[in-house]
Formats: sequence, structure tokens, C-alpha cells
Amino acid sequence: MGVCFSNTRHDSFGVRRLRHKLKFRYQTLDGRLYQAIDNSVYWLPIDDIEAERSTNSHLFHKRIWNGNFHAPIAEILKTGGRNVRVLDIGCGPGAWILDMAESFPNVKFIGIDVSPTFPTENIPPNVRFVEYNILDGLPIADASMDFIFQRFIIHGINEQAYKQIIIPELIRVMKPGGWIEFTEGDNYRSEAGRVTNRLATGIVKFLRYRGINENIGGEFPQICEGTGQFCQISHDAQTIRLGRQGGEIGQIALRIIHEGMKGGRIPIAEYLNMMPEHYDALTETMLSEAERTETTWTIHKCWAQKRLD
Repeated sequence: MGVCFSNTRHDSFGVRRLRHKLKFRYQTLDGRLYQAIDNSVYWLPIDDIEAERSTNSHLFHKRIWNGNFHAPIAEILKTGGRNVRVLDIGCGPGAWILDMAESFPNVKFIGIDVSPTFPTENIPPNVRFVEYNILDGLPIADASMDFIFQRFIIHGINEQAYKQIIIPELIRVMKPGGWIEFTEGDNYRSEAGRVTNRLATGIVKFLRYRGINENIGGEFPQICEGTGQFCQISHDAQTIRLGRQGGEIGQIALRIIHEGMKGGRIPIAEYLNMMPEHYDALTETMLSEAERTETTWTIHKCWAQKRLD
């Protein structure tokens, strides 16, 4: 374990009191800031550019899903009062939490991320951000969370560690009868784009080399069922046609993906043994191919309730 915390004391948010502040380590590559943490496989930048992309992604997801969550928790969020707690793991710059905190001012919201890109001032009183590596376990009290939210963190966690460390920890901190919601996207698909398919194949190899399952989004119902700890497991998916052929939503989605690929240019190009400039040219070609082919992106959402027994 990298950070020690008290086993007996936690604050009103259910967060255990950390004895030592995490010393964040980073590196600069080609003018972008990246994590430099030993057990991290996260490959996207952690700078202001990526924070803006993450915030735009939040607005995109809120729009396509017609809201911030699918789990049937609206009533408890509205009436449950300050004993209700919501946890967002891998919260990034905190866009989802800040949006939710404004809608439900009587609920306590906790965001955890190893990279401190979330706000450090002017934080609403019902919000608590925690800088912590969730691979060291969650600094959260047992059975203290009514709702746990996870969106697009799987590209930063090895699949084996996710299943062996994160899932058991999420179950531990959930209240019996509490809800959890996962949102993750599959690798994008193209019916005719030669360069897009070539790039997608290379990125899949890059992800799998890091132990990342790029298609885990569609597997969450099975993962939940396999734990034996959940009931009322539900799944939904949306397939977005990228580019102008997908309308405004398709154009926004393509822009979000493209900005993410630009952010990963150095680690991906290095793995694929190509010059970053060559990688840039491929990503630009992908943009043009998406406008004349059926390139799609499927996003999965799964929600489930922790059993009472």
C-alpha cells in the first residue's frame, strides 16, 4: 500500500483520514503532462487540455443518455438528506460530481482520482475531492456509499487489477441495497476505413500490451453477476455513427475521440514504433474516413443493486 490511513476514523463524507498526502509524480512529454506512477497504465495526459476534453465528454454523455445517471436512485437523492453519499471513482476534473452536487445540494459527493486535476478551491460544501490511488484500495468506510458512479476509467486500469482489487473494494464500500453504475465504450468500428481500421488495430494491441480490455464495457453485466453480490442488473448501449453522418452528436463524438487520440500520440506512437508525425497523419486521415464510411462507436451502461443479504 502506498498511503497509510487510519482504520478507525473517517469524516462525515465516509472518507478515512489520510495520514500522509499522496506525492503526485508526473512527466512532461512533447509539452503534455502525463502520470509517472509505477503501477499505473493510464496513457492519456493530465493537463488542462485533457481536463477540457473530459468536461466536454461529460456534457456529451449527459446529452446522449438524457441525464447524469440511469440507476433508479432519483428519489433517494431528492429525499435522503445528508446521510446519502455518492462516490465517483476516477473523477478527473470533477465535471460529473459538480453537476450532480448542484442538482442535489443535500447529498454528499466524493470524487477520487490519483491525478489532482479536480478543483482545489470554490468547492461546494457537499463535495469532497480526494487525491488517492484506488489500486491501493479505497480510503472509504465499509458500507457507506448509496451510489457509486464510474465512467471511462478502464483505460487507466489493468483488467486483472480492476477485477481483483477495484470490484471487491466497490462492493465493500457500498451500502446493502445501494446502486452502482458503469459507463464504458468499446473500441470504435469502421466498415470501410482502411486507415481507421489499421489505427484501431494498433491501438488495441497497445491497450492489451498494458493489460487493458478495450471492450470490457459490454461485459459488466457478467462481471456483476459473477460476484454474486448484485441483483437487478441492467444494461443499455448506444451506437454512435461518427462524423457528419451521425449529425451533431456524431460530430461531437468524433471530436472527443480525436482529441483523446492526439493526447495519446507519444505513448501510442512509441509502442507502434512510428514517428509521432506519422501517427498524427493517420489520425487526421481517420477524421476524413469517418465522413465517408460507417465508422461507429458503441457506449455501454450497466447498473446494478447490491444485495441486502
